[in-house]
Amino acid sequence: MSIESVAASTVTTDVLVEAWNAAYAGYLVDVSRDATGLRAHVEAGSIDLLRSVVLLDGGRPVALSLLGARPPGAAEDEPGERGWIGGFGVAATHRGQGVAGRLIDEQLDVARRSGVRSVGLEVLTQNWARRVYERAGFTVRRRLLVLSGRLEATPTPTRPGDPGWARTSRATDDEACVRGMAAVTGGLRAPWGREPAHLVLDPALVVLSTGTGSGTAPRARDEADGILLLRPSPGCVAVLAAAARDDTAARRLAAALAREYAGATCRLVNEPEGSPLVAALEAVGLGEDLAQHEMRVELSPANGST
Repeated sequence: MSIESVAASTVTTDVLVEAWNAAYAGYLVDVSRDATGLRAHVEAGSIDLLRSVVLLDGGRPVALSLLGARPPGAAEDEPGERGWIGGFGVAATHRGQGVAGRLIDEQLDVARRSGVRSVGLEVLTQNWARRVYERAGFTVRRRLLVLSGRLEATPTPTRPGDPGWARTSRATDDEACVRGMAAVTGGLRAPWGREPAHLVLDPALVVLSTGTGSGTAPRARDEADGILLLRPSPGCVAVLAAAARDDTAARRLAAALAREYAGATCRLVNEPEGSPLVAALEAVGLGEDLAQHEMRVELSPANGST
């Protein structure tokens, strides 16, 4: 077996799509993508194809690792970018042959030499790849839940205008909305896919907020004690980002969500286990569908890194 390693930027989109779908063939959930879907994923995830790795065997893609890169957060004073593995896998024909270990080692080496300070990822709790990541130095930082179910409206003691009433508005500035979420949660880092850089401004998005500062203006939402960023569609609603300061705010948000979209299916991806929103959303019909480990490895600077 003679496997060649190349930068993902050197192959065509069709080859990347083939590599992605081969890597995730037989996966626990269907994450297959076409060219449009993969391009959207690359853009939203801040994926740098120049620093991502494709393994070829006889010219055909057999493994893929996509590396996202973003600046350090406001609370971090160390230099260097943050990295994220936004796709990783090996084709079924090449599994069990040490290819995954080679791939993660090469990806981390590329990240280190380019000045990336740390690399994170999410992996389903039952995925065998966790062992590959642990051997490469990754450790589990927290457990993230995927919640889904049909929303069941519950009686609420508040009325429009009362302090506990949640308000809806159009998300004219989703970055301001997520800045408000950071204030609500005390600056705790959101999962990569729920950071402001990952969210594309869309007038169809809806903000549900609660608290004395909730309302339609982004500056007012900065003072809210709970915020949901929603993408509603007929019969379902996706929660793209979420934050609640405490159990009370979480219950208000969940009740308002169920009231506004009663009977719709709802899904929230990567909510940290133990957050106030988990119990509140379970009370209105959602349940744990999947769980992921959020993992991270710190990279030592490489000589001559840029």
